[in-house]
Amino acid sequence: LELTLDLVMGLRQRGFFITPDGRFLANEGEIVVETEAGYNTTLRFGEIASSSDLVKPDPTKALQEPRFLFATSTDPALRDKFAGWFYIIQGADFARLRPG
Repeated sequence: LELTLDLVMGLRQRGFFITPDGRFLANEGEIVVETEAGYNTTLRFGEIASSSDLVKPDPTKALQEPRFLFATSTDPALRDKFAGWFYIIQGADFARLRPG
C-alpha cells in the first residue's frame, strides 16, 4: 500500500492503525492462519460497519453487527487478491472468529 494521509485516515476510521515502526494493527484483534505449505494469512478485525457509517452502533449488539476485515497473506496469489482492500463480514462470522 502507498501510505497517504487519506489512506491512513480511512483505515483509522475503520479500526486499522499503522504504527511509526510500520506495524499494522486492528482494534478488534487478529488471527493468523498457517497452511501446510507454510504460508500465513492474517485476518484483522476492525470497527463495526454500519450503512454509510452514519448510524451509531449499538454496543449491546456489537457481536451481531457487521465488521470491517483486512486480510494479508504471504501466499503470492492471496497477497494479490487481498492487496489494497478491506472487506465487510457478518456479525455472526465475527463472533465465531473473534480473538478471545
